[in-house]
Amino acid sequence: MQNSKFKIDLKDKIRNIPDFPQKGVIFRDIAPILEDKKCFQLLVGELVKKVKKLKIDKVVGIDARGFILAGILARQDFSLSSL
Repeated sequence: MQNSKFKIDLKDKIRNIPDFPQKGVIFRDIAPILEDKKCFQLLVGELVKKVKKLKIDKVVGIDARGFILAGILARQDFSLSSL
């Protein structure tokens, strides 16, 4: 997910934590994206682009990061061009 307006590749911002929560698992940490205003704005914009053509009645977020992103998506007016 790269946006020329910001010159950011979100994949570069995702931190890999090996063997968490158990050996053999790689945890993909998006905290660096959430900490950076421009990255976070880009992430939300990309998510909106991916779902804006869907007829959405409800948004559910699972886990802490899901709560943050689901709340933002749930507030989007998909009938308007936003972000």
